[in-house]
Amino acid sequence: MTRMVEEQRTQIGTMKALGYSKISIASKYLNYAFLATAGGSVAGILIGEKIIPFVIIKSYGIMYHNVENTLQIHYELKYALLASVAALICTVGATIFSCVHALAETPASLMRPPTPKEGKRILLERIPILWKHLNFTWKSSLRNLFRYKKRLFMTVGGILGCTALLVVGMAIKNSVTDLMPKQYEHISRYDLMAVTIADDFDNFTNQISSDDQIQDYLSLQTDSIQVVNDSSEETIPLYIIPDDAPIEDYIRLEALDGSERELSDADILITQNLSEVMDFSVGDDLHIQNSDLEECDFPISGIVRNYLGNAIYIRQSRYEALIGSGSYAANSILAHLSDSCTDPVAYADQLSRESDVVSCNSVQAMRDEFSKSFGLINCVVVLVTALAAGLAFVVLFTLATTNISERERELATIKVLGFFDKEVHSYVNKETLILTVIGILLGLPVGRFFSGLLTSVLKMPSIYFAVSVHPSTYLFAGGMTFLFALAVDLITNRLLDHINMVDALKSVE
Repeated sequence: MTRMVEEQRTQIGTMKALGYSKISIASKYLNYAFLATAGGSVAGILIGEKIIPFVIIKSYGIMYHNVENTLQIHYELKYALLASVAALICTVGATIFSCVHALAETPASLMRPPTPKEGKRILLERIPILWKHLNFTWKSSLRNLFRYKKRLFMTVGGILGCTALLVVGMAIKNSVTDLMPKQYEHISRYDLMAVTIADDFDNFTNQISSDDQIQDYLSLQTDSIQVVNDSSEETIPLYIIPDDAPIEDYIRLEALDGSERELSDADILITQNLSEVMDFSVGDDLHIQNSDLEECDFPISGIVRNYLGNAIYIRQSRYEALIGSGSYAANSILAHLSDSCTDPVAYADQLSRESDVVSCNSVQAMRDEFSKSFGLINCVVVLVTALAAGLAFVVLFTLATTNISERERELATIKVLGFFDKEVHSYVNKETLILTVIGILLGLPVGRFFSGLLTSVLKMPSIYFAVSVHPSTYLFAGGMTFLFALAVDLITNRLLDHINMVDALKSVE
């Protein structure tokens, strides 16, 4: 809108000289800004409240059952109004500012080209050892960066937002793809978990002890318990480990500082996500109810990491001291499979058909399902990349064309002085690329900051969303943003080639 007002200075000056009031002149641009923004808001609401949420929820569908059949996305009036009003304030506000600035001038000055911005010495000029080694075009480009401050801040801000969006999008992808190895290779070290009827547990273990496909196993009791606090209630698996049984070969109990933690006879450990979702910390009492409807308070002695699902770990003697002697009854195993087991998924399916087996889960099956379901996360990355590309193109193209229109006489002059087309391209594009690099360097840490907020924003009962930002993320975000800038430069080069030197240098008088 600022560019439109500045390009139509002659018309504004003519209408002002003919006696039109300032309000009637400004109304033309205000109406245009309002209608364009209103139309864009309607389209944005249709896309932003229907298509984008659908893509994101579909990508995270693994966390919910039958999400495709029950998914309903409704329009939220308050969010639509909030976004629309914000867009109107920005666009119409910028138009009012431009109109007030233009209408403050006299008709005679409006009908002349705007006075070129005054050039000033920059800080780099005060460092002779650097400044003397720059050629003419570099010196001119650096001066122009600070000469057009509005363009500087708008370009850097737009590129900063574009880069930050790309970092956040790739951080989501990295974090999701890292969940599987973190959980199923680093934390869960067993290959198979089987749950039986407690009375049939001895028969089951006798059977698998002679099975050459089972390398070793750990007997334990598992139970689904209700964990209650003041405001919520969650169903959490409870793992009761025999006092003399080592657990580290099957489950890594990792403290929040990354060190491995042992499960002593006095410990009651809960997973990190459970502590955050239900607001528990070390020293608090955990009120639980087991499947036999027995209730007690568990004092929390430590918090360990777990990425997919939650759990509570306790030793047999500690559990019996809290619930009652004789309450322990082994009903589950965690097993490592031998090399002779070539198909862990099929073997787990075979065991699940045994009459004394309640359930049998293969870690390999969970890995395969996770990889298949979370492959859709690439849709989120593509969506965020498209949004970032749109932002970069709109900002860079608008500012680049404004820059060319404002400096048409200057560019025509250097073409008359003998600059070839490629030299003119380099002269102008150099400024855009410098600002792009500055925006990228500022956008990378901003994107990392907002990526770090994803853990608290995406807080879910069953998943701890540990944010991972790989070095390749920064390369991707910076590289894509720079490519967007190069693409815009290729488009604007055509505008530079079509500058009419005679018309541009004609005197208005």
